[in-house]
This record gives sequence, structure tokens and C-alpha cells, in this order.
Amino acid sequence: MQRRIAPYVRSLRQTPGAGVSTQTRRDLVLGLYNRYGRLVTDLRRHLLRLMPGSAGWIDHILRRSGLSADKRRAWCADQYLHPYESKYTFGEVLRWFKQTGIKFVRGIPALRPDDDGLAGESLFEPQPQGMALDRLSVQACEIVAPGQAARVNFLS
Repeated sequence: MQRRIAPYVRSLRQTPGAGVSTQTRRDLVLGLYNRYGRLVTDLRRHLLRLMPGSAGWIDHILRRSGLSADKRRAWCADQYLHPYESKYTFGEVLRWFKQTGIKFVRGIPALRPDDDGLAGESLFEPQPQGMALDRLSVQACEIVAPGQAARVNFLS
């Protein structure tokens, strides 16, 4: 993954000139799946492969009444039929930032249990990364968190 973000890292480091002002702020918003946060989705994916047609009782979104057949198919394809899905831990992402010299600003969810990831005036206001045990605790909670949606990490 670090290789894939290299072009963005280079653009963040652009030197002033050629249309880049010294006052230009460069931010990169990176959306990633968390390895722990996707465990339940991975389990559902495996169950669906073993028991095709069982999505209705496995997935809470598909149990909703009122969804059209097209929306159900689209949701199922989006959640469970990816041929490959990359997942990362908070530690892996923080190591990439450190190795590339990029400043980590915040994660959603936050990397600490006592922060919601959205506290503060601005999404680009830095929040503490917490200790390794804090990050492990948050990731463990993500296993059973509702939605298990893609999470966003902010850096600048």
C-alpha cells in the first residue's frame, strides 16, 4: 500500500513555484478498510459462498423491507462479491506515515477510545494517536461496531 500512495506523497511535498504557493495547504484524505473492522463482513462473505442465497438473514441491511431487488443486488455485490479487498491496521497506516514523513492528523474512528474522531472545530485539526493499547482497544470494538463501513484516515 505504501507504494500506491507514493504519488500522492510526492504531490504533498511539492515545492513552491509552478503555481504552488508557500501558503498552499496540502491534505490527503485516505479511505481504508480496517483489518479488525471487516472481520464480521469477511465471515458473512464466507457464509454466503458456502450458502448462496442466504444473504437475507445474514445481513441487516438486506433484512430491511422496502428495498428494491436492484438495491439488494447492488448492496450484496458491494459488500460481499469483491474479488479482493485490502485491509490494514492502525499500526500499519501509522508506520507508512512515519516512513514517508507525512503528518498523521486523525482517523475516523479515532485511534483512542476516548475520542470519537470528529471532535474539534475542523476535520483537519490534529488529534492524538494514543498508545498501541488504545489503538488495539478501538480496533477490537470495531469488530462488533454497527455498519463496519469503510473508515477514513486524514493526513496532511
